[in-house]
Amino acid sequence: MDDLTKLSGKAWVAVGDMANWERGFENGIWGIVPELEHHWQKIQKYDLVLFYCIAPISRLFGAGIIRSKFKQTTPLWKEEVRENRVIWPYRFEFDVIHWIPLGQWKDLGIDNKNFNLAVLAGLNPVKEFSKAIG
Repeated sequence: MDDLTKLSGKAWVAVGDMANWERGFENGIWGIVPELEHHWQKIQKYDLVLFYCIAPISRLFGAGIIRSKFKQTTPLWKEEVRENRVIWPYRFEFDVIHWIPLGQWKDLGIDNKNFNLAVLAGLNPVKEFSKAIG
């Protein structure tokens, strides 16, 4: 997406471990558990999404724009395929606007202590949009 003027004015932090982020970037898709459907219902096209790795390091490492959302019953992530069940059915597609290459997250990723964004669940609203773009 070249035109950032289309941003909706809402932002989210998507949270996951490194293995799931690798898979998410292969497909440009992120998913969340049914317990967070209320957040998924609120996301919309052109929302900003910040990418946060929770393990093995804890860093913000990129950003994207939400393209669409959908519910899916087909396993996608390795854990889902291995267990033959869908764990994260509420999914959205995103376009990457910036990201730090995988091997550099620890050194170049951004520590959340400076921003104090919610990172407890798989998808968290950013209450102050200026923090997301600051």
